[in-house]
Amino acid sequence: MATPEQIAELEAYYATRTDPGRAKGLAAINQDRPLARLQGNAAPILARLASGEKLVDVARQMGITSTALGTWLLEYAAEEYRAISAGRALARLQAAEDSIEDATDRLDVAKGRELGKLAGWQLERLSKQYAANKDQNTGVNITVNVDRSCDGSITVDQG
Repeated sequence: MATPEQIAELEAYYATRTDPGRAKGLAAINQDRPLARLQGNAAPILARLASGEKLVDVARQMGITSTALGTWLLEYAAEEYRAISAGRALARLQAAEDSIEDATDRLDVAKGRELGKLAGWQLERLSKQYAANKDQNTGVNITVNVDRSCDGSITVDQG
């Protein structure tokens, strides 16, 4: 149960985001919701994630789903959350490389390779530095149009 001070803080927060007449009702409705009490301040959660805690564990301790927490982080701290997630993916990629180097059998190699693929895929999507360059021309496209109405002769225009 929220303390009167927490409810007052929440009411003041809602007063800045919506009609002041609705702020008291919103504060009362949301007083026991852990994400509402954070009032958009993602710093405590980001610090826990940066220290190595898993999103699912943080969410469980808060009494909410990991989906709700992830969605909230994308709304209130998208860049910071992506940076932490990219750092974690980079660490997983390095761990996968180490596991392949230290592998003693084919199963260890296969597991390391698959974990590396997953981490690399995540890293491409989370970090601009590791993103695949989509503007890069990877080949030559040749289009040949044949006009069959020209009595069987074919002309190639090299323009």
